[in-house]
Amino acid sequence: MSRDNRRPTGSRNPHAMNRRQFVKLTTQGMLTVGMLSACSDDDDDSPIDPDPDPPIPPIGTVSPESFPQSVASGDPRPDSVIFWTRAVNQEDPDAAVDLTLLIGLDANLTNIIAEINLQAQPQYDHIAKLKLSNLSPDNTYYYRFHFTNGSGTLASRTGRTKTAPLADQNADVKFAFISCQDYRGRWYNTLKYLSTIGDVDFVVHLGDYIYETTNQFDAPDDLGGRVVSFSEPETAIPTDGETLAARSISNYRDLYKTYRADPSLQAVHEQFPMICIWDDHEFSNDSWGVNGTYFNEAADESDVARKRNAERVWAEYMPADFGLNSNGNLVVGDESLYPNTRIFRDFQFGANLHLLLTDYRSFRPDHLIPEDAFPGAVVADQATLEGVFANQGVPFEAVAQNFFPYVNIDDPAMALYKTVLTGALIQQMVSGGFSEADAQARAVAAISGNIATFVANAIVNAFNEVSPQPLPLIQEEGLPVGFAYFMLGKQDLFSPSGLGSRYFVVKSAFDLYAGLLFQLTQGASENVWGSAQEDWLIGRLTQSDTAWRVIGNSTSMTSMNLDLSKIEFLPDQFRQNFYLNIDQWDGLPNKRATFLGTLAANGIGNTVMIAGDIHNSHAANHGNGVFEFTVAGVSSTSFKGFMRELAQGPPFSEIPGTAVFVENLEALMLEASPVINSETGEKQMHYTRSGVHGFSVIEVNANHLTNTFYHLDEQEAFTNQYDSATLPAKFSTKQFRAVGTDLEEIF
Repeated sequence: MSRDNRRPTGSRNPHAMNRRQFVKLTTQGMLTVGMLSACSDDDDDSPIDPDPDPPIPPIGTVSPESFPQSVASGDPRPDSVIFWTRAVNQEDPDAAVDLTLLIGLDANLTNIIAEINLQAQPQYDHIAKLKLSNLSPDNTYYYRFHFTNGSGTLASRTGRTKTAPLADQNADVKFAFISCQDYRGRWYNTLKYLSTIGDVDFVVHLGDYIYETTNQFDAPDDLGGRVVSFSEPETAIPTDGETLAARSISNYRDLYKTYRADPSLQAVHEQFPMICIWDDHEFSNDSWGVNGTYFNEAADESDVARKRNAERVWAEYMPADFGLNSNGNLVVGDESLYPNTRIFRDFQFGANLHLLLTDYRSFRPDHLIPEDAFPGAVVADQATLEGVFANQGVPFEAVAQNFFPYVNIDDPAMALYKTVLTGALIQQMVSGGFSEADAQARAVAAISGNIATFVANAIVNAFNEVSPQPLPLIQEEGLPVGFAYFMLGKQDLFSPSGLGSRYFVVKSAFDLYAGLLFQLTQGASENVWGSAQEDWLIGRLTQSDTAWRVIGNSTSMTSMNLDLSKIEFLPDQFRQNFYLNIDQWDGLPNKRATFLGTLAANGIGNTVMIAGDIHNSHAANHGNGVFEFTVAGVSSTSFKGFMRELAQGPPFSEIPGTAVFVENLEALMLEASPVINSETGEKQMHYTRSGVHGFSVIEVNANHLTNTFYHLDEQEAFTNQYDSATLPAKFSTKQFRAVGTDLEEIF
């Protein structure tokens, strides 16, 4: 890569050091930072010693058992990097380990510029992590940890890291980004290949570094040894008869220790500094704030202690500037954890790249559709709808046919119907495992207020089939009309698998519903970043003067639609245009539009968003010089694989031709993508791959930004190919270039 500030041939090496210039930093216990310079002492005019110092003694024997998670570095800035390891003294596994960190300018560590004493403490699971300042910009460093016990000096493998160029440097920058690396039963062949790409400056991890669940009954042989076991399973959350979800510090540490023992993941950390954020699985699937979603609101899943445990262990195990005190030492204080969490931060790499990382999970509100909403409950009555459309200048009579009649089920005239509906719901919940008392309390709460006659009469019909005294259907003529949850695609209480609440939601109905809530709550319903983070993000973007801005989101802003409205043989309820997943930004359409509008209003072009989470690759143009690249998962079940699993269960398994839709998923999503330019017909989504794993590499210079997708077929994750010479040949690539307002496919 070209660098404008390269040293002329034959000039003096500014990093050359002799033994008299060697810097050694020692503290009691943890490291105090701020004294290290990689430059030689240019003012030293002492005569050269004709008898040079003897060679530096050997660093020790490389001992993977003593450093079971190897080494890592992260958050590179022009003058600082974070260094990380986990060290265990096999002779006394419970004791603190007194470590030495060596930092040098060559891979053999013969030109050492710093020797630093620090400690891996048991209270942090024997992890040592520090932020080292006063490094030189745009420079590659090599590092190694070692300690001495009765067996001798034991060393880690050597890591490589690199600082960022200075803000005024016209530097080309090349970085990779990854997401979603499920360990269980899968191999990180994508990471093995990534670790061999030598000219990447750093790697961005966009979340789902771990998955918080494990199957307590899995045998290692069944999954090729790729299993996670909790050392304290009694502290975990049983989500069903087989699966445990991490809750305690011990549980989360077990996950990171297992994942970080993988040699391909270790190789990536050893080769490149990493900049990371979290998504949901570092805490809990589809999480929001301190809440999980395993039970779809059939149980209270708010758990502050669990959220703080997850954050604490993330701070320990990730080479991020989080969980450090003002001296750069690993000190995970309660004051830094939820609700004071701050992992959103930004980095500048020369004059061409400003990287901004966001936190999508910690401050966001609940998903807009309650998982425990009764499908027949009316969320907006006629008076509310009339007011909303009046504000938009639309006569309600023009849209009334899109809504459904409802009755107030608490009206005394509806008493018999209320009894039948409540009884049916109680019976359904008891058969689903609820106690009689709990089922009754929930049913009474659900069957109240305004209820859509469409749902009420469906229950009455079912009642009449078994009752000796049939009940007349509720007459709909003359009734007011409103918006009910079933219109969104919700068919069941507690939304099994999130259907109709987080997945497979009717787009037109959801857009109306989300807009209604956004208006009524003055935007609070979609305040995903929280006010402080959003103010920071907009402020940093408006002040940014680099050639390009890259925003790291854990989830994608690109719409993923599946339009089945024209498939005539489908049942009516499936002939809709669906949002496939509203846990991502499709579930926040008004905030997304507001944010993109703010960028356009402020003339903030040359902006690229990168995202993960969805296990699907796509390239998109949001218009006005704003683009997005979403990366496939490292190893997690591909989006197409997820859709296959979904299609095999109810209600989709009862629909003919579902498999055809799944296998043609890419074409259907491209067809359903919204149009961003009515004159040219350009659609938002330009490209998508759904049945792959992979990573992406972005290259930035003053003129353009290119993204190269590296894809591996999803089946390749199930075999260990770490030693395969043919692995690179199995990857396919697709490259796009962003120039001005155009997204160009290169190859």
